[in-house]
Amino acid sequence: MTGVLGIATSALQAQSKSVSTTANNIANVTTDGFRADRVVFSSNDPEAGGGVQSFQITEPNDAPRTGLDAPIIGQSNVELDTEFVNLIQADAAFQAALSTIRADDENFDSLIDILA
Repeated sequence: MTGVLGIATSALQAQSKSVSTTANNIANVTTDGFRADRVVFSSNDPEAGGGVQSFQITEPNDAPRTGLDAPIIGQSNVELDTEFVNLIQADAAFQAALSTIRADDENFDSLIDILA
């Protein structure tokens, strides 16, 4: 799939992976030793149709923190505020991709009307 529809669809798929990852992180917030996963986005090769691809990575446990925000040993590193921000960003990206799909659909309908 290429063009606008392919690009928007790849964005929806990437954001779907992000939401699933965030849901898993939130579900494991109280699991001792759980390491939060993150989704990293990158652009696809324009010659292959463009769009976005996503990769899921697990956060390392090698970044020591000190002070009041330091996690207890064995505690998960999930931060709910970060996870909810990720959900808000995914929602905005979903809305943008859906708007793109709707606009492409309207353009296609207009083209069909002109040709008919």
